[in-house]
Amino acid sequence: MRDTIEKYLFDMIFHEHVSTFSIKSIDFLLRKNGLYITKVENIPYHGGSHRVFATPNAKHYNKSVKKLIESEEKAKLFAVDTYKKFMAKIIRDKNACLEKVYTLKKRGKKIAAVGAGARSNTLLNFYRLDPTVLEFVTDASIHKKGKFTPESNIEIKDDNALLNENIDVALITAWNIGKYLIEKIKKVNPRIQFIVPGEKELM
Repeated sequence: MRDTIEKYLFDMIFHEHVSTFSIKSIDFLLRKNGLYITKVENIPYHGGSHRVFATPNAKHYNKSVKKLIESEEKAKLFAVDTYKKFMAKIIRDKNACLEKVYTLKKRGKKIAAVGAGARSNTLLNFYRLDPTVLEFVTDASIHKKGKFTPESNIEIKDDNALLNENIDVALITAWNIGKYLIEKIKKVNPRIQFIVPGEKELM
């Protein structure tokens, strides 16, 4: 939970991630079922995860868990206002991004998205983007090319389509690896411009 809030991982909230835990909530759940945390590992995968070890033996309860919970409380992880601010930023960034997209669309620019992963689809659907706005989405996976994005129903193509179909602007939906994708796409289409959600300027 802390990584989700502090690293702004709103697009990691989707169907595969039905629960997001804090150490405090894990500790509560385990204790309620007669288990006690012995170790907590921080895993960097997908922006940050916890691997928690537990035992039915209360004697082996790790006292450092209390410090972890205190640090979560200090970070205001259990304050409603934290989540109101989190949501407010998500809405601001959505509105700012869509303003750029529709302004460019009115100018006759052709826009495509880059990235058809799970978190990218969260963004596309939350922003309500579809084939009336985006020409297509590109993705490196051979398993996705030729298919369509869930709900938004946008065709998925190879990166080369960004040049072959004269795309003017690429929307980076996988914004967490935006720098890498921009460098990659510039090699395909050097004249293309980029919209990265959360960035103020067109890149």
